[in-house]
Amino acid sequence: MTMNQSLTVKKLVGHSGCVSSIALSPGGDVFATGAEPQWRPECEVRIWDVSSGENVRSLCTGLNGIFSIAISPDCCRLAVGGGGLVSNGRWVYTGGIAVWTLDGNQRVARFGEELRFIKSMAFSPDGVLLLTCNLGSPNEQPTAQKKRIRLWHASDFKEVSGFGEHAMGISSARFSPNGRYVAFGSNP
Repeated sequence: MTMNQSLTVKKLVGHSGCVSSIALSPGGDVFATGAEPQWRPECEVRIWDVSSGENVRSLCTGLNGIFSIAISPDCCRLAVGGGGLVSNGRWVYTGGIAVWTLDGNQRVARFGEELRFIKSMAFSPDGVLLLTCNLGSPNEQPTAQKKRIRLWHASDFKEVSGFGEHAMGISSARFSPNGRYVAFGSNP
């Protein structure tokens, strides 16, 4: 984009919680949004048309909060990461990852339910792997060094590798453009 081109800004309304994740399709024609809960569970992912700014469909994930979203490079799948919320003074978790078809809204996988607060996800550039990273749960021992980054086969969603030992968790990770490296950041 050059300085002479103008940006189009549109306000899109629909979530009740705080929008925490946005994923743009590689083709740039649709994007998905998800929200973390504020006062009540926010389980919907909304799919938007980029050109019109209209909400073309919604997907009820069954997760009580959407903490991350990723769209596969072939635009066929949508991965959604869950977390938890406080209800009646206690934590209620619906962690893990759910994968849906982007066009038909059919769930094709649910895995990693033991993982809490999936804060970042990305498909590898070739679509072979799904990268996830997560935070720990509030009642987890702060000294427990756990693998917070995981790689999953995108064909059957079996775990390939886990790394990034950290007590509190890792909130952001991405593949390099060639898919050979993973960059991530964490708190001390």
